[in-house]
Amino acid sequence: MEKLPTAHFTLATAGHVDHGKTSLLRALTGVDTDRLKEERERQMTTDLGFAPLIFKGEDDRPEIIAGFIDVPGHGKFLKNMLAGVGGVEIALLVVAADEGPMPQTIQHIKILSLLGVKGVILALSKVDLVGSGSGKKTVEESEEDCRRLLQDYGLALLHCARVNAHSQESVQALKLDIERVLRGLPRGESDLKEQAKALGTKKAGAAFLAVDRVFVKAGYGRVVTGTLLEGELKSGDSVYLTGVGLSAAARVRGLENFGRKLEKALPGQRLAVNLTFKEEVALSRGVIITGSEPQTFGGILAVLQDAEGGKLEHCKLPMQVKIYHGTAEYPAYLRWLDKRQEGGYFAQLAFQAEDGRYRAPVRLQDRFIMRWGETGSDIAGGTVLTGDRPTYLKRHAVAPLLSALAELSYQRALDLVLAEYPRLALQEAELSCFLPSSLEVRSLTKANEIEHLAGHFLSYARFEKLKESVKSAMHKQLAAGQGFVVIESLRTAVCPFLAREVFGEVIAAVLADENMTKQAGLERQGDRIVATTQSGVSAEAAALLALVDEKAILEIKELAILAGLSLRDAKQFLEAFEKREEVFIVAYDFAASAKEIARAHKILGKLWQSKRDISPSDFREAMQISRKYIMALLSFFDDRQVTRRVGNGRMLLKAPKAD
Repeated sequence: MEKLPTAHFTLATAGHVDHGKTSLLRALTGVDTDRLKEERERQMTTDLGFAPLIFKGEDDRPEIIAGFIDVPGHGKFLKNMLAGVGGVEIALLVVAADEGPMPQTIQHIKILSLLGVKGVILALSKVDLVGSGSGKKTVEESEEDCRRLLQDYGLALLHCARVNAHSQESVQALKLDIERVLRGLPRGESDLKEQAKALGTKKAGAAFLAVDRVFVKAGYGRVVTGTLLEGELKSGDSVYLTGVGLSAAARVRGLENFGRKLEKALPGQRLAVNLTFKEEVALSRGVIITGSEPQTFGGILAVLQDAEGGKLEHCKLPMQVKIYHGTAEYPAYLRWLDKRQEGGYFAQLAFQAEDGRYRAPVRLQDRFIMRWGETGSDIAGGTVLTGDRPTYLKRHAVAPLLSALAELSYQRALDLVLAEYPRLALQEAELSCFLPSSLEVRSLTKANEIEHLAGHFLSYARFEKLKESVKSAMHKQLAAGQGFVVIESLRTAVCPFLAREVFGEVIAAVLADENMTKQAGLERQGDRIVATTQSGVSAEAAALLALVDEKAILEIKELAILAGLSLRDAKQFLEAFEKREEVFIVAYDFAASAKEIARAHKILGKLWQSKRDISPSDFREAMQISRKYIMALLSFFDDRQVTRRVGNGRMLLKAPKAD
């Protein structure tokens, strides 16, 4: 039977100072996580410690490596605690049975909840100090208090154990409980059996590891540690390191997982990564290691959840805050808040230190913790929704976009962004500040919703409107009589800001339209669109001209209906014919043929010669058309200074051309 792959889990301890987290881990793993001299002297954890707990596998049971991160419990070292719980799925909450939940217990539970930790294993420690009798009730009360707290903050209680770090039997029972919980989790035994065959063929994404410790090892050089949150990492890989004021390339010289050498690391593994650099680089906790050059942002739009309930509402903005993301701490300014209907707030945050603005390698949909106030005790949790807000995204569009992103409605978010983008077609790379890099944008281009043209995206509604504009402009230019349209001049007239390759796709779509090709007889020849009809104008325009000649004079809207054209297209064609003096637009709303205008001018001449006055009634009797056309024609000739109104009649200023 093929050996099942090892399952890796990262767990963080949580709980109040002196409740026995480090002692319990030492009993469970045999590792003293107080690695610093001052920690051992003071018997208090001040920084992160690390220890593995390995559960052996069998033929049908995979090996499990649980990597523990021991965090400080003292409020003074909350910054270090936050650096240890980023990306953690499960927490081992240690609460002294004789004291129950204390201030840092509650604070840690809030943080775990805000970071989206899936569940908690509760260890009621120091049960040996409680005794029996009335003391037993104290243990039960402590357990009930813990259960209530976890429920209040939406954390699943995976298991509750009562332990004594000095009792081997108690510690062994907790080990078995932890193994049982881990094997029952989604990435546990059953899932691993299904994934065993696929591991060799599944393509992994880019690596993402947040560094929580940096040191130099003799004979090896620079070593960093952290949990691989995404992708895979192999010995020999080229990687990027990014942080505040840092951007550097390196090569992975070697990988270890709690002392075991690896050729390839997978998500969930605690790693020691030996790096080599071409140049000396200053590394520290908070640096991000990625497999591809990471995206960085100077600010973010996020959804915030106030852990304290209502404190954010009373803040004076802008306000200086600290952002904890991964293992890093970023100083920032909270610029504005907008209360969210579903609860919480939408917020804009700008990364800004005392020496100026900088860019941070945060990822969309990542969770973070925000602290503010004089003591930093005020806490909120956030989720990154977008990166830097583009200038074209106006305030009225921000809330609907953030709502869509908060609800993971990426189709709606993409529609909103494309509807706001002034240049119509947005490149896929430009969408990276709104949509996670792991999202396949092309999967969102559903029929009749989004068009994908030459590596750009635009909404279907805008695409259809753009095609109509191109058609109208094309007909107008063709109606001028040249018989062809230069594509670049068409782009300049319709949408000069649109990329040429995208406009080329639009032209292709217009020419592929069945109505266009059959009726207009158009084809692309190099950089031109050529009308293949003999008259040099489109079939639609020619039909409209023939209709005007037939009717002599008619309202434009009636002509449009008879010709089967939109009113806009009909007007554009008529304006083009007017330039060639084949048609005349009369009093804005009517169109008359050149023959009809010439006939009317001659009648005006005859009336003036015989009566030295032109009355509307005489003109109507001579023309034999309705009064509305007569008044329109008289207004037309007045505007062209052919006639001038005198009293109730008119005088002739320009004689008609002789036959």
